[in-house]
Amino acid sequence: MTTTYRHGSIVGPVMLIGFGAVLLLDNLGLLSQTPWTALLNLWPVILVAAGLDLAIGYRSRAGAVTAAALSLLVLGVAITWLAEGDRGQATQLPGESVQVPLNDVTSAEVSLAPVASALQVGALDGGNYLLAGTIASYRVEGVTQSYQRTGDHAQVRLETAGASVVPTTAFSASSPTWDLDLTPTIPLEIGVNLVAGQANLELAELTAEALDVDLVFGQSMIVLPASGRYAARVAGVFGQTVIVIPAGLEASVRVEPLLTARTVDSALRQLPDGRYVTAGYGQAENQVDLVISQVVGAIEIQTK
Repeated sequence: MTTTYRHGSIVGPVMLIGFGAVLLLDNLGLLSQTPWTALLNLWPVILVAAGLDLAIGYRSRAGAVTAAALSLLVLGVAITWLAEGDRGQATQLPGESVQVPLNDVTSAEVSLAPVASALQVGALDGGNYLLAGTIASYRVEGVTQSYQRTGDHAQVRLETAGASVVPTTAFSASSPTWDLDLTPTIPLEIGVNLVAGQANLELAELTAEALDVDLVFGQSMIVLPASGRYAARVAGVFGQTVIVIPAGLEASVRVEPLLTARTVDSALRQLPDGRYVTAGYGQAENQVDLVISQVVGAIEIQTK
């Protein structure tokens, strides 16, 4: 008669240990990157733990102990590598130039949907382009571009196509990168949808009609457009979100965190309904109504 030993999965405990270890290293100043970037780099450890659990963990008590020990060993090696920093020079992915002519449109909707990458968005120095920049992707990935014009309004969408791969080393030279600039000459509706990675959106020089950002896992730094009266939404599941309100822009900010640390600049005052507002909100020519939602991680709101 064969007896099967059953126990709880080791994946959850290994994830908690890894999460705590990364935050401890960050508090001690031993990480060479942000804790959220480090956690993204550690995602293969979950697969290792799950595989060991299935292969030997359920066979016996000794197998469960061995699977847990091997998982913790792999986790320890990975965390040690993160603490010591990057080794060697990563291979640069080839980049593809992307240009979308302005074509005399007076407004536009721009949607950017990389699956897993480092996304950098800024402002063009005028010119004849609605959007221009470079996208570097894995060979198994591609980028699809769609363009539609209705009257003087254009709709542009760039998105990852093909077999998307979550990078094992996030945000290094060998990881996918989107480096794009948008025109500051017309009002824009800007949408960003990133599953995993890092978003650095330097949008202060742009004029916005709407802003919508979704980042499931990773880190985002968003400098809001300084011109326009618009609504904005920034949503995340796990990671760090930093919002910068530039000079000349008034703001109303509603934060909807669950298990999230919150830091708010003292230049914003909190209203009885929970919103944070700048001194001139409600009467300014340029202002934003912003909603931030984050499940786990940290939110920071700054002013310039």
